[in-house]
Amino acid sequence: MSRFVFLLFVMSGSGALAQNPLIANPCDLVHDPAKFANQIVQVRSTVSIAFEDFTLETPGCGDEKGTRDVWLVYGGDEPTPTASTVNDNSRPKGMVLKVEGRPILLHRDAALDLFVRRLAAERTTDVTGVNCYDACHLYRVTATLTGVFFAAPRGPLGGYGHLGCCHLLAIQQVSDVDARRTPVPAGGRFDCSTDTWNIGAADAEKIAATKGKCEGYSDCRRAELNKIAAVAEHWDDHITFGENDSLIQFPDLVWRSADLLTTYTLKTVFEDSAHQSGRITAMTASRTVCKAAAPPLPQSTPIGCRKLNSEFAVTSKAAAINEAKLKGDEWRMGNAQQAANNSLKEASAGWGISALPSLSFDGCEKPMLVERDRFSWCHWSDPEGMQSLSVEVTKFGVMRHGLRWETVPWVLSRGYGLACAEER
Repeated sequence: MSRFVFLLFVMSGSGALAQNPLIANPCDLVHDPAKFANQIVQVRSTVSIAFEDFTLETPGCGDEKGTRDVWLVYGGDEPTPTASTVNDNSRPKGMVLKVEGRPILLHRDAALDLFVRRLAAERTTDVTGVNCYDACHLYRVTATLTGVFFAAPRGPLGGYGHLGCCHLLAIQQVSDVDARRTPVPAGGRFDCSTDTWNIGAADAEKIAATKGKCEGYSDCRRAELNKIAAVAEHWDDHITFGENDSLIQFPDLVWRSADLLTTYTLKTVFEDSAHQSGRITAMTASRTVCKAAAPPLPQSTPIGCRKLNSEFAVTSKAAAINEAKLKGDEWRMGNAQQAANNSLKEASAGWGISALPSLSFDGCEKPMLVERDRFSWCHWSDPEGMQSLSVEVTKFGVMRHGLRWETVPWVLSRGYGLACAEER
Protein backbone atom coordinates (compact mmCIF):
# COMPACT_ATOMS: atom_id res chain seq x y z
CA MET A 1 0.00 0.00 0.00
CA SER A 2 2.98 2.33 0.39
CA ARG A 3 3.15 2.52 -3.41
CA PHE A 4 -0.38 3.83 -3.79
CA VAL A 5 -0.22 7.59 -3.39
CA PHE A 6 1.95 10.35 -2.06
CA LEU A 7 0.01 13.58 -1.63
CA LEU A 8 1.46 17.05 -2.12
CA PHE A 9 -0.22 20.41 -1.61
CA VAL A 10 0.23 22.52 -4.76
CA MET A 11 -1.91 24.97 -6.67
CA SER A 12 -4.75 23.14 -8.41
CA GLY A 13 -5.90 23.62 -11.98
CA SER A 14 -7.75 21.84 -14.74
CA GLY A 15 -4.66 21.39 -16.89
CA ALA A 16 -4.60 20.25 -20.51
CA LEU A 17 -3.37 16.75 -21.28
CA ALA A 18 0.33 16.90 -22.10
CA GLN A 19 0.23 14.32 -24.89
CA ASN A 20 -2.18 12.44 -27.10
CA PRO A 21 -3.45 9.45 -25.14
CA LEU A 22 -2.95 5.84 -26.16
CA ILE A 23 -6.35 4.30 -26.94
CA ALA A 24 -6.98 1.07 -25.03
CA ASN A 25 -9.80 -1.14 -23.80
CA PRO A 26 -9.97 -2.67 -20.31
CA CYS A 27 -8.67 -6.06 -21.52
CA ASP A 28 -5.61 -4.37 -23.08
CA LEU A 29 -4.68 -2.87 -19.72
CA VAL A 30 -5.24 -6.14 -17.88
CA HIS A 31 -3.34 -8.40 -20.29
CA ASP A 32 -0.51 -6.11 -21.46
CA PRO A 33 0.06 -3.58 -18.67
CA ALA A 34 3.74 -3.04 -19.51
CA LYS A 35 2.80 -1.57 -22.91
CA PHE A 36 0.82 1.22 -21.25
CA ALA A 37 2.90 1.75 -18.09
CA ASN A 38 3.43 5.43 -17.21
CA GLN A 39 1.56 6.52 -20.35
CA ILE A 40 -1.53 8.66 -20.73
CA VAL A 41 -4.27 6.31 -21.88
CA GLN A 42 -7.91 6.65 -22.86
CA VAL A 43 -10.29 3.81 -22.10
CA ARG A 44 -14.06 3.44 -22.30
CA SER A 45 -15.52 1.17 -19.66
CA THR A 46 -18.32 0.59 -17.21
CA VAL A 47 -17.19 1.33 -13.67
CA SER A 48 -17.53 -1.16 -10.82
CA ILE A 49 -18.12 0.59 -7.50
CA ALA A 50 -18.81 -1.09 -4.17
CA PHE A 51 -17.29 -1.45 -0.73
CA GLU A 52 -13.52 -1.83 -1.30
CA ASP A 53 -14.01 -1.72 -5.08
CA PHE A 54 -13.49 1.17 -7.52
CA THR A 55 -12.32 -0.49 -10.72
CA LEU A 56 -12.88 -0.87 -14.44
CA GLU A 57 -15.26 -3.69 -15.27
CA THR A 58 -13.48 -6.37 -17.29
CA PRO A 59 -16.10 -8.85 -18.53
CA GLY A 60 -14.88 -11.13 -21.28
CA CYS A 61 -11.22 -10.57 -20.41
CA GLY A 62 -10.85 -14.09 -19.03
CA ASP A 63 -9.46 -15.24 -15.71
CA GLU A 64 -5.86 -15.69 -16.74
CA LYS A 65 -3.67 -16.44 -13.73
CA GLY A 66 -1.64 -13.50 -12.51
CA THR A 67 -3.77 -10.76 -14.11
CA ARG A 68 -4.92 -7.80 -12.02
CA ASP A 69 -7.89 -5.46 -12.18
CA VAL A 70 -7.48 -1.72 -12.78
CA TRP A 71 -8.15 0.45 -9.72
CA LEU A 72 -9.35 4.00 -10.32
CA VAL A 73 -8.38 7.20 -8.56
CA TYR A 74 -9.16 10.83 -9.36
CA GLY A 75 -6.46 13.40 -9.81
CA GLY A 76 -6.61 16.79 -8.12
CA ASP A 77 -8.60 17.12 -4.91
CA GLU A 78 -11.48 14.74 -5.75
CA PRO A 79 -11.53 11.91 -3.17
CA THR A 80 -12.02 8.21 -3.79
CA PRO A 81 -15.77 7.49 -3.54
CA THR A 82 -15.63 4.17 -1.69
CA ALA A 83 -14.16 2.82 1.52
CA SER A 84 -11.06 0.64 1.25
CA THR A 85 -7.57 0.29 2.66
CA VAL A 86 -6.55 3.17 0.39
CA ASN A 87 -8.25 5.46 2.95
CA ASP A 88 -8.64 8.33 0.48
CA ASN A 89 -12.26 9.36 1.14
CA SER A 90 -11.54 13.03 1.77
CA ARG A 91 -8.98 15.49 0.41
CA PRO A 92 -8.33 19.12 1.32
CA LYS A 93 -9.54 21.61 -1.25
CA GLY A 94 -6.80 22.70 -3.64
CA MET A 95 -4.49 19.72 -3.27
CA VAL A 96 -3.15 17.71 -6.17
CA LEU A 97 -2.66 13.95 -6.14
CA LYS A 98 0.84 12.67 -6.76
CA VAL A 99 1.50 9.07 -7.80
CA GLU A 100 5.08 7.83 -7.92
CA GLY A 101 6.21 11.47 -7.77
CA ARG A 102 4.02 12.46 -10.73
CA PRO A 103 1.38 15.18 -10.15
CA ILE A 104 -2.05 14.27 -11.52
CA LEU A 105 -4.31 17.24 -12.28
CA LEU A 106 -8.04 16.83 -12.84
CA HIS A 107 -10.06 18.59 -15.54
CA ARG A 108 -13.27 19.77 -13.90
CA ASP A 109 -16.31 20.17 -16.13
CA ALA A 110 -19.95 19.11 -16.42
CA ALA A 111 -19.00 15.57 -17.50
CA LEU A 112 -16.92 14.98 -14.39
CA ASP A 113 -19.66 16.41 -12.17
CA LEU A 114 -22.25 14.11 -13.76
CA PHE A 115 -19.93 11.10 -13.43
CA VAL A 116 -19.34 11.74 -9.72
CA ARG A 117 -23.04 12.32 -8.96
CA ARG A 118 -24.24 9.23 -10.77
CA LEU A 119 -21.64 6.94 -9.21
CA ALA A 120 -22.72 8.20 -5.78
CA ALA A 121 -26.43 7.67 -6.46
CA GLU A 122 -27.78 4.78 -4.40
CA ARG A 123 -30.42 4.06 -1.79
CA THR A 124 -29.09 4.33 1.74
CA THR A 125 -31.07 1.18 2.69
CA ASP A 126 -33.04 -1.42 0.78
CA VAL A 127 -36.85 -1.33 0.71
CA THR A 128 -37.03 -3.26 4.01
CA GLY A 129 -34.85 -0.67 5.78
CA VAL A 130 -31.68 -2.75 6.12
CA ASN A 131 -28.21 -2.32 4.63
CA CYS A 132 -28.03 -2.79 0.88
CA TYR A 133 -24.48 -4.17 0.74
CA ASP A 134 -23.81 -2.48 -2.61
CA ALA A 135 -27.02 -3.75 -4.26
CA CYS A 136 -28.81 -0.38 -4.29
CA HIS A 137 -27.01 1.64 -6.97
CA LEU A 138 -29.45 3.75 -8.98
CA TYR A 139 -27.24 3.96 -12.08
CA ARG A 140 -24.93 1.79 -14.10
CA VAL A 141 -22.25 4.21 -15.28
CA THR A 142 -20.09 3.96 -18.39
CA ALA A 143 -17.66 6.69 -19.45
CA THR A 144 -14.50 7.48 -21.35
CA LEU A 145 -11.66 7.96 -18.87
CA THR A 146 -8.36 9.60 -19.72
CA GLY A 147 -5.45 9.48 -17.32
CA VAL A 148 -2.06 8.08 -16.42
CA PHE A 149 -1.78 4.30 -16.20
CA PHE A 150 0.54 2.77 -13.59
CA ALA A 151 1.28 -0.93 -13.97
CA ALA A 152 1.56 -2.99 -10.80
CA PRO A 153 4.85 -4.85 -10.41
CA ARG A 154 4.91 -8.55 -11.10
CA GLY A 155 4.19 -10.82 -8.18
CA PRO A 156 1.49 -10.87 -5.50
CA LEU A 157 2.56 -7.72 -3.64
CA GLY A 158 3.13 -4.06 -4.37
CA GLY A 159 0.11 -3.11 -6.45
CA TYR A 160 -2.26 -0.16 -6.10
CA GLY A 161 -5.72 0.17 -4.61
CA HIS A 162 -7.36 -1.98 -1.94
CA LEU A 163 -4.75 -4.27 -0.37
CA GLY A 164 -2.45 -3.57 -3.32
CA CYS A 165 -4.80 -5.50 -5.58
CA CYS A 166 -4.47 -3.77 -8.87
CA HIS A 167 -2.95 -1.68 -11.60
CA LEU A 168 -3.92 2.00 -11.37
CA LEU A 169 -5.57 4.50 -13.70
CA ALA A 170 -5.21 8.02 -12.28
CA ILE A 171 -8.06 9.94 -13.91
CA GLN A 172 -7.34 13.34 -15.45
CA GLN A 173 -10.49 13.75 -17.52
CA VAL A 174 -13.94 12.18 -17.89
CA SER A 175 -16.07 12.41 -21.05
CA ASP A 176 -19.08 10.82 -22.81
CA VAL A 177 -20.82 9.73 -19.61
CA ASP A 178 -23.64 7.20 -20.11
CA ALA A 179 -25.58 6.66 -16.87
CA ARG A 180 -28.47 4.21 -17.15
CA ARG A 181 -31.05 3.77 -14.41
CA THR A 182 -31.17 0.43 -12.70
CA PRO A 183 -34.51 -1.06 -11.52
CA VAL A 184 -33.72 0.01 -7.93
CA PRO A 185 -36.51 2.35 -6.71
CA ALA A 186 -35.52 5.88 -5.68
CA GLY A 187 -37.37 6.80 -2.51
CA GLY A 188 -40.80 5.46 -1.63
CA ARG A 189 -42.07 3.46 1.33
CA PHE A 190 -42.82 -0.24 1.16
CA ASP A 191 -44.85 -2.82 3.03
CA CYS A 192 -43.21 -6.25 3.11
CA SER A 193 -44.45 -9.70 4.08
CA THR A 194 -42.45 -12.90 4.64
CA ASP A 195 -43.53 -16.53 4.29
CA THR A 196 -41.46 -19.48 5.52
CA TRP A 197 -41.28 -23.10 4.31
CA ASN A 198 -39.69 -25.73 6.56
CA ILE A 199 -38.33 -28.38 4.18
CA GLY A 200 -37.82 -32.00 5.21
CA ALA A 201 -34.75 -34.07 4.35
CA ALA A 202 -36.20 -35.74 1.23
CA ASP A 203 -37.34 -32.52 -0.44
CA ALA A 204 -34.15 -30.77 0.69
CA GLU A 205 -32.04 -33.39 -1.09
CA LYS A 206 -34.08 -32.89 -4.27
CA ILE A 207 -33.57 -29.12 -4.16
CA ALA A 208 -29.84 -29.54 -3.53
CA ALA A 209 -29.61 -31.92 -6.50
CA THR A 210 -30.94 -29.25 -8.89
CA LYS A 211 -27.58 -27.49 -8.61
CA GLY A 212 -25.68 -30.34 -10.24
CA LYS A 213 -21.97 -30.05 -10.97
CA CYS A 214 -20.44 -26.73 -11.96
CA GLU A 215 -17.07 -25.19 -12.74
CA GLY A 216 -16.09 -21.53 -12.51
CA TYR A 217 -17.92 -18.57 -11.01
CA SER A 218 -20.50 -17.99 -13.76
CA ASP A 219 -21.35 -21.66 -14.12
CA CYS A 220 -21.73 -22.19 -10.37
CA ARG A 221 -23.80 -19.01 -10.02
CA ARG A 222 -26.26 -20.38 -12.56
CA ALA A 223 -26.28 -23.68 -10.68
CA GLU A 224 -27.17 -21.95 -7.41
CA LEU A 225 -29.99 -20.11 -9.17
CA ASN A 226 -31.46 -23.51 -10.05
CA LYS A 227 -31.98 -24.06 -6.31
CA ILE A 228 -33.72 -20.68 -5.97
CA ALA A 229 -35.98 -21.54 -8.92
CA ALA A 230 -36.88 -24.87 -7.29
CA VAL A 231 -37.81 -23.12 -4.04
CA ALA A 232 -39.84 -20.46 -5.90
CA GLU A 233 -42.01 -23.17 -7.42
CA HIS A 234 -43.33 -23.90 -3.92
CA TRP A 235 -45.01 -20.47 -4.06
CA ASP A 236 -45.93 -20.90 -7.77
CA ASP A 237 -43.41 -18.23 -8.70
CA HIS A 238 -41.62 -18.48 -12.03
CA ILE A 239 -38.58 -16.22 -11.78
CA THR A 240 -36.79 -14.68 -14.72
CA PHE A 241 -33.24 -14.12 -13.51
CA GLY A 242 -31.37 -11.01 -14.68
CA GLU A 243 -27.80 -9.77 -14.58
CA ASN A 244 -28.68 -7.03 -12.08
CA ASP A 245 -30.11 -9.48 -9.52
CA SER A 246 -27.96 -10.07 -6.44
CA LEU A 247 -26.93 -13.49 -5.18
CA ILE A 248 -25.16 -14.17 -1.89
CA GLN A 249 -23.92 -17.73 -1.54
CA PHE A 250 -22.58 -17.90 2.02
CA PRO A 251 -23.48 -18.66 4.76
CA ASP A 252 -27.04 -18.81 3.41
CA LEU A 253 -28.12 -18.67 -0.22
CA VAL A 254 -29.89 -15.32 -0.75
CA TRP A 255 -31.32 -14.09 -4.05
CA ARG A 256 -32.82 -10.64 -4.45
CA SER A 257 -34.48 -9.21 -7.55
CA ALA A 258 -32.93 -6.17 -9.21
CA ASP A 259 -35.85 -3.99 -8.08
CA LEU A 260 -35.31 -5.18 -4.45
CA LEU A 261 -38.98 -6.18 -4.12
CA THR A 262 -38.56 -9.96 -3.94
CA THR A 263 -36.06 -11.91 -1.84
CA TYR A 264 -35.57 -15.65 -1.40
CA THR A 265 -33.38 -17.05 1.37
CA LEU A 266 -32.40 -20.72 1.61
CA LYS A 267 -30.70 -22.06 4.74
CA THR A 268 -29.32 -25.61 4.56
CA VAL A 269 -28.89 -27.81 7.65
CA PHE A 270 -26.15 -30.45 7.42
CA GLU A 271 -25.57 -33.54 9.50
CA ASP A 272 -22.15 -32.12 10.43
CA SER A 273 -23.23 -28.59 11.27
CA ALA A 274 -19.78 -27.59 12.55
CA HIS A 275 -18.18 -28.16 9.13
CA GLN A 276 -21.28 -27.62 6.97
CA SER A 277 -20.81 -31.03 5.42
CA GLY A 278 -22.29 -34.49 5.27
CA ARG A 279 -25.89 -35.45 4.63
CA ILE A 280 -28.48 -32.66 4.28
CA THR A 281 -31.05 -33.09 7.04
CA ALA A 282 -33.32 -30.10 6.34
CA MET A 283 -33.69 -26.69 4.73
CA THR A 284 -35.56 -23.52 5.62
CA ALA A 285 -36.74 -21.29 2.80
CA SER A 286 -38.23 -17.82 3.16
CA ARG A 287 -39.84 -15.54 0.61
CA THR A 288 -40.17 -11.79 1.20
CA VAL A 289 -42.33 -9.71 -1.13
CA CYS A 290 -42.58 -5.91 -0.88
CA LYS A 291 -45.15 -3.55 -2.36
CA ALA A 292 -45.07 0.23 -2.49
CA ALA A 293 -47.19 1.97 0.17
CA ALA A 294 -45.92 5.38 -0.97
CA PRO A 295 -44.65 5.27 -4.56
CA PRO A 296 -40.98 5.93 -5.37
CA LEU A 297 -39.93 8.59 -7.86
CA PRO A 298 -40.51 7.67 -11.51
CA GLN A 299 -37.65 5.88 -13.25
CA SER A 300 -37.33 8.87 -15.59
CA THR A 301 -36.56 11.24 -12.70
CA PRO A 302 -32.83 12.08 -12.54
CA ILE A 303 -31.35 11.50 -9.09
CA GLY A 304 -28.20 13.17 -7.86
CA CYS A 305 -26.33 12.13 -4.71
CA ARG A 306 -23.42 13.53 -2.75
CA LYS A 307 -21.13 11.53 -0.52
CA LEU A 308 -20.19 13.62 2.49
CA ASN A 309 -17.05 13.27 4.57
CA SER A 310 -15.71 16.25 6.55
CA GLU A 311 -13.63 17.29 9.52
CA PHE A 312 -15.16 20.34 11.19
CA ALA A 313 -13.05 20.97 14.30
CA VAL A 314 -9.54 21.48 12.96
CA THR A 315 -7.70 21.16 16.30
CA SER A 316 -8.50 20.91 19.98
CA LYS A 317 -6.35 24.00 20.50
CA ALA A 318 -8.56 26.03 18.16
CA ALA A 319 -11.64 24.84 20.05
CA ALA A 320 -10.05 25.79 23.37
CA ILE A 321 -9.45 29.34 22.15
CA ASN A 322 -13.22 29.70 21.64
CA GLU A 323 -14.11 27.92 24.89
CA ALA A 324 -16.04 30.81 26.41
CA LYS A 325 -18.10 31.31 23.26
CA LEU A 326 -18.84 27.58 23.00
CA LYS A 327 -20.04 27.44 26.59
CA GLY A 328 -22.48 30.21 25.74
CA ASP A 329 -24.47 27.73 23.62
CA GLU A 330 -26.63 25.95 26.18
CA TRP A 331 -27.12 22.90 23.95
CA ARG A 332 -23.40 22.15 24.01
CA MET A 333 -23.53 21.56 27.77
CA GLY A 334 -26.16 18.80 27.73
CA ASN A 335 -25.88 15.15 26.71
CA ALA A 336 -24.58 13.86 23.37
CA GLN A 337 -28.04 13.60 21.82
CA GLN A 338 -28.90 17.22 22.65
CA ALA A 339 -25.58 18.35 21.17
CA ALA A 340 -25.97 16.14 18.12
CA ASN A 341 -29.26 17.63 16.95
CA ASN A 342 -27.77 21.12 16.76
CA SER A 343 -24.49 19.77 15.39
CA LEU A 344 -26.41 18.17 12.52
CA LYS A 345 -27.76 21.61 11.58
CA GLU A 346 -24.21 22.97 11.71
CA ALA A 347 -22.89 20.12 9.54
CA SER A 348 -25.75 20.42 7.03
CA ALA A 349 -24.99 24.12 6.61
CA GLY A 350 -21.34 23.31 6.03
CA TRP A 351 -22.26 20.70 3.42
CA GLY A 352 -24.82 22.96 1.77
CA ILE A 353 -27.67 20.46 2.13
CA SER A 354 -31.06 20.43 3.83
CA ALA A 355 -31.92 17.54 6.14
CA LEU A 356 -35.11 15.89 4.92
CA PRO A 357 -38.23 16.39 7.10
CA SER A 358 -38.59 12.61 7.29
CA LEU A 359 -35.06 12.12 8.65
CA SER A 360 -35.29 10.14 11.88
CA PHE A 361 -32.84 9.97 14.77
CA ASP A 362 -31.29 6.50 15.14
CA GLY A 363 -29.34 7.19 18.34
CA CYS A 364 -25.89 8.04 19.61
CA GLU A 365 -23.16 5.54 20.32
CA LYS A 366 -21.82 5.20 23.84
CA PRO A 367 -19.22 7.96 24.41
CA MET A 368 -15.63 6.77 24.13
CA LEU A 369 -12.44 8.18 25.61
CA VAL A 370 -9.41 8.23 23.30
CA GLU A 371 -6.28 9.83 24.67
CA ARG A 372 -7.63 13.03 26.29
CA ASP A 373 -10.83 13.46 24.28
CA ARG A 374 -14.32 12.07 24.76
CA PHE A 375 -16.50 11.62 21.67
CA SER A 376 -19.70 10.04 20.40
CA TRP A 377 -21.08 9.32 16.92
CA CYS A 378 -24.79 10.05 16.34
CA HIS A 379 -26.80 8.85 13.35
CA TRP A 380 -29.94 9.73 11.34
CA SER A 381 -31.63 7.93 8.46
CA ASP A 382 -34.49 8.58 6.05
CA PRO A 383 -37.12 5.79 5.84
CA GLU A 384 -37.31 6.34 2.07
CA GLY A 385 -33.59 5.66 1.63
CA MET A 386 -32.65 9.12 0.31
CA GLN A 387 -30.46 10.38 3.18
CA SER A 388 -28.18 8.96 5.83
CA LEU A 389 -26.22 11.40 7.99
CA SER A 390 -23.83 10.97 10.92
CA VAL A 391 -21.96 13.48 13.06
CA GLU A 392 -19.28 13.09 15.69
CA VAL A 393 -19.47 15.36 18.72
CA THR A 394 -16.42 15.70 20.92
CA LYS A 395 -15.48 17.02 24.35
CA PHE A 396 -11.83 18.06 24.05
CA GLY A 397 -9.76 17.15 27.08
CA VAL A 398 -7.76 20.37 26.82
CA MET A 399 -10.90 22.18 28.06
CA ARG A 400 -11.40 19.85 31.03
CA HIS A 401 -10.46 21.93 34.05
CA GLY A 402 -10.62 19.49 36.90
CA LEU A 403 -12.37 16.11 36.88
CA ARG A 404 -15.86 16.94 35.61
CA TRP A 405 -16.70 16.35 31.93
CA GLU A 406 -20.02 18.15 32.50
CA THR A 407 -18.18 21.49 32.30
CA VAL A 408 -16.75 20.75 28.83
CA PRO A 409 -18.84 21.80 25.78
CA TRP A 410 -19.59 19.42 22.91
CA VAL A 411 -18.01 20.43 19.59
CA LEU A 412 -18.94 19.19 16.10
CA SER A 413 -15.74 17.42 15.08
CA ARG A 414 -16.52 15.19 12.07
CA GLY A 415 -19.37 14.04 9.86
CA TYR A 416 -20.19 11.77 6.97
CA GLY A 417 -23.21 10.59 5.02
CA LEU A 418 -25.07 10.35 1.75
CA ALA A 419 -27.61 12.91 0.55
CA CYS A 420 -29.74 12.20 -2.53
CA ALA A 421 -32.36 14.36 -4.19
CA GLU A 422 -34.36 14.74 -7.35
CA GLU A 423 -32.45 16.88 -9.84
CA ARG A 424 -34.37 19.74 -11.39
